[in-house]
Amino acid sequence: MVGDMVFPLLRKGVGMSQKDAEGVLDDAIGELVQEGDPGAIVTGWVLSISVKHPTMPRGDGYISLNSEGLPYHSQIGLLHAALEEKNNQILVNTFLEAGRG
Repeated sequence: MVGDMVFPLLRKGVGMSQKDAEGVLDDAIGELVQEGDPGAIVTGWVLSISVKHPTMPRGDGYISLNSEGLPYHSQIGLLHAALEEKNNQILVNTFLEAGRG
């Protein structure tokens, strides 16, 4: 959803500086949060993107972006919290599947 708000301009060949793109991304994340939880205030965000380059078919890489001014320890904390949440989701889904079988 956020990507749909930010990257269509880049796909259409419209030039955008990295700073402008990061501003649009920050606004899009804020709007997404407001849709899901009106009144919530975004205090920071981290985005991790997996990429593959056509010239390196066996290689992969990652791009990491974060909200401006977010300290490194806060970035790590957000990534850790996301991993813990994903682990909890997997555990709950496993229990739900076991209960159906």
